Amino acid sequence: MASTELSTRSSTSFFRCFIFDEKHGIATGAYGLFYRTRDGGESWEAERHASLLDPMDREYLEDIRKENEDFYQQELESILPHLNRITLDGNTLYMAGEAGLLAKSENMGESWDRYYVDYTGSFFDIKPLDEQTVLAVGLRGNIFVNRNDSEWEYVQTCSTSTLNSILLGSDSTVYALGNNGMLISAERPLPTSMRDPYANPTDCKADAGITATQIKDKAALLNATQFNGKSIAVTANGIKILDLK
Repeated sequence: MASTELSTRSSTSFFRCFIFDEKHGIATGAYGLFYRTRDGGESWEAERHASLLDPMDREYLEDIRKENEDFYQQELESILPHLNRITLDGNTLYMAGEAGLLAKSENMGESWDRYYVDYTGSFFDIKPLDEQTVLAVGLRGNIFVNRNDSEWEYVQTCSTSTLNSILLGSDSTVYALGNNGMLISAERPLPTSMRDPYANPTDCKADAGITATQIKDKAALLNATQFNGKSIAVTANGIKILDLK
């Protein structure tokens, strides 16, 4: 693919790029930034997906659109959330973002279906665990799980460190990697409980099978992958091999 500089009207950042084939790809980022190429990167076209917004925001925008299309486009661009992470699984794209945004697309991001989650904080990763289960992690240690496209349920970790990414273990364990070197391990199937945002943290009890540990230098864990039987992580202090035993 040709190297092409993608310019935008502001200095906002791109967070993720997916190349589906030699011609077709997308790039996403802050403030709803979403660009698509269909010619191998020679040119990029901006897209703005109102379906990623909260239903109340969409209703507000539709009222504006009836009166003024130009103002509608300006408002849409100004209130779209950060698109923090996109995960591709088969033919399905999953998205995690700001303001409780979790969504999926079955057509390479041409259109999106937003999930309803009883949470308005930021999500930083979303990943399917199997054909029936999707996991999302985010701000202040929040983890939610969805089974069979039903309601998103809360997983209690008793950790308030922001979780940046998800790592699938080689067995029945899934890991959430976070700030302050926090490593949350959870045995599948993941347990769930009622979420109480006003609960006293000193009274917290993690759900069964949930363990929170910290790596030695407490550097933020940003992302990780499995390679040749090793768990390799990107951290604030460089590349590390994680001991997940």
